[in-house]
Amino acid sequence: MIKFVTIDIEARENLCITNSEYILCWVIYFRQTAPSGIGWCWESKKNLATYVGCRERNCSKLISSLLDKQIIQRHEITKHLRTTQIWYDNAVWPTISTKCLSDKHKVLNNTVKSAVSTQSKVPTNNTIEVNYKNNDRILRFVPPKINEIKDFFIGKGWDEIKSSLESEKFFSFYESNGWKVGPNKMKVWKGAAAGWFLRNETKNHVNTTQKNGSASKGRPKNNPTIEGTTSSFNKYDNLPD
Repeated sequence: MIKFVTIDIEARENLCITNSEYILCWVIYFRQTAPSGIGWCWESKKNLATYVGCRERNCSKLISSLLDKQIIQRHEITKHLRTTQIWYDNAVWPTISTKCLSDKHKVLNNTVKSAVSTQSKVPTNNTIEVNYKNNDRILRFVPPKINEIKDFFIGKGWDEIKSSLESEKFFSFYESNGWKVGPNKMKVWKGAAAGWFLRNETKNHVNTTQKNGSASKGRPKNNPTIEGTTSSFNKYDNLPD
């Protein structure tokens, strides 16, 4: 007895069929393996319509549409139905392969959990550690080392002295607030370090601009009053005695 059918949207779209046609194909596939069927679905149209949840007339239209698309085929003598290789490749096999893959993942998870039970911490790329609690995988942030922060800043273009100084500032700052970015826990320290680098460069650029501006203000300017007075005296130099 078929209790339910789960509709695979991707398989249905690949086959270009409706939900009712998809359900009917699964009914035929399941019933064609019955002992009395011997490879063919021996169910009547009335029973098939009951499984699909439609009228017998509509079920005949569904069967005709599936026959035209070569997703099912009909026996010439008995008129029994069965699904074709097209249905198996697009609907049945993906379902079977997904279930097998899920079983493999369960075996892998059990293996990893047994390894974690003997070793409490399994660090991965110095960023997260993997723990298991209530059969769920949990990713936890692991603070970086000062040398890692220093190498990151050197890669951004700072020299070794500045990178060493700023890496200690960065580590001390976030170590003091519990490695939080605002109210939230930090997830990727390199993102915070990149923001630290950008803010520092912006501040240096602003300070340099302000210094250049103050230097230009301190330069002596031409006094228009003196220049005007000098020019007014010069016009009397050519007068006759």
